[in-house]
Formats: sequence, C-alpha cells, structure tokens
Amino acid sequence: VGGLVGLDFLRRFDVMLDFSQNEALFLPPRTMAPDATAADALERDLKLIPVPLFFLPAPAGLYYCKVRLSVDGQESSTLPALIDLGSPLSIVNPAAVQSA
Repeated sequence: VGGLVGLDFLRRFDVMLDFSQNEALFLPPRTMAPDATAADALERDLKLIPVPLFFLPAPAGLYYCKVRLSVDGQESSTLPALIDLGSPLSIVNPAAVQSA
C-alpha cells in the first residue's frame, strides 16, 4: 500500500462511497444533503467522475483507490491508497513512492 487517504483530504469534499458500484464520488462541499445517495448525485448531472474503489479481501477487508502524487510539478506513478475515514491525516509510504 502506498499510503492512506485520510480526513485532511476527504473533508474538502462531500464524499459519497458507493460500495455497491465500487466507486467514490467527490463533490464540492455542501453540494448534497447528508442523507443523499450516489444515485441522487448522479441524477443532478453534476458532471462527476467516479473514482474506482478496489477491495482488499480478508484478512484486510479494506477499500483502496489509486492515486497519483505531484511534487514540484512531477507526477508519480499510480499508487494504491487506503480510504481511511478514521485517520485525521493522509500518509504516503516513501518506499512505495520511490519504487513506483
């Protein structure tokens, strides 16, 4: 795993995790009601690009997405990052970035 996507990033958006479709939707803050569904967001035609989610089976049982980092204008290869709704921080594994 290349890192964690934590609340420091996720709180910038209204995030809808649609596990039935294995995707996440990132919307501008306060776009949707707290009880809205992914179908509600798609019906509003907000020109969303769903982010695919991937599942790590047991014993992990966690979801991850693929991210690309940009440092000083240079982008990394794609890295797997766990979606962590309990972590206040996003974290990058330096060894994973160097090997990517």
